[in-house]
Amino acid sequence: MKGVQWRLGAVGTAEWTGVPLSVLLDRATLKPNACEVVLEGADGGMLEDPKSPPGELKFARSIPLEKARRDVLLAYKMNGEDLPPEHGFPVRAIVPGWYAMASVKWLQRIIVTDRPFTGYYQTLDYAYWQRREDVAELTPLSEMQIKAEIARPAEGETVPANTSVRVRGAAWACDAEITKVELSTDGGETWNDAKLLGESNSNAWRLWEFNWQTPSQPGKQTLIARATDSLGRTQPVASRSRSRHLHDQSSAADRGRGPVMCWGAHASQACWFRRRAETNFPFSRSGRLNGCQESSRPRGRARQQRAARSPELVVAILLNFSIHSV
Repeated sequence: MKGVQWRLGAVGTAEWTGVPLSVLLDRATLKPNACEVVLEGADGGMLEDPKSPPGELKFARSIPLEKARRDVLLAYKMNGEDLPPEHGFPVRAIVPGWYAMASVKWLQRIIVTDRPFTGYYQTLDYAYWQRREDVAELTPLSEMQIKAEIARPAEGETVPANTSVRVRGAAWACDAEITKVELSTDGGETWNDAKLLGESNSNAWRLWEFNWQTPSQPGKQTLIARATDSLGRTQPVASRSRSRHLHDQSSAADRGRGPVMCWGAHASQACWFRRRAETNFPFSRSGRLNGCQESSRPRGRARQQRAARSPELVVAILLNFSIHSV
């Protein structure tokens, strides 16, 4: 994706606290033919893409109304603390099981629509080509595909020959539990079961590990991980992004961390964190919305009294938005 600087990607798991989006939708008057919910963030900017519309563009994505009512969260806490600016302060959406471009940060507006949303980040960016017989069409990214990722050793790392090396990583799936992770140390010729760690939590990654006895002779090895979930889906292994190419030699040399950053250990949502080069960071480090008056910030008193208010009222105070039905 344009503007994403994560090479093979970055994944994290966190614990989110917030209000179900369904609470707000139930209090709004929706038209019977409503079908999608558009989430719009405060981050925006001018795009250099010649296919983009003129003028400043806000980041916005849509989700089906059924999904919005089922489990989407409007989060104001991350790991028990107020959202930091870089993770969407004061409120962001959390869309379990979907890639994180759907979990819009710095949420400022919610629109309920009776037709499919065709915004730039829904159709031209964060979309992929899908062929149906003779017709190829852009399809928005949505549900996460089952995946096991190797965190350590890092790609290209040198490890000792003829020794035990702990290979570890994380695995995740959409609307299912990870039931098995397998590791191949010979480029996919043979597979061995890895050990699943901790408890299985809905919409969170599952950590795993495998003790690999490295070959006695120095050389290049290819490690590949694959996951299986409770719905019987098994991760394809054709992509190079699921493997690690390593060198074995008599002395170890740690060449640093790979592109996959595994942080946290317990959570309610695993997702990809979005970083966009062409959009402006809307909040300052102090939490103030850049370019807006002080009144646009949540009042400290309202935040301190959060526990005494109903959850839906808390979100209304933080966001100061209304739900639009078009």
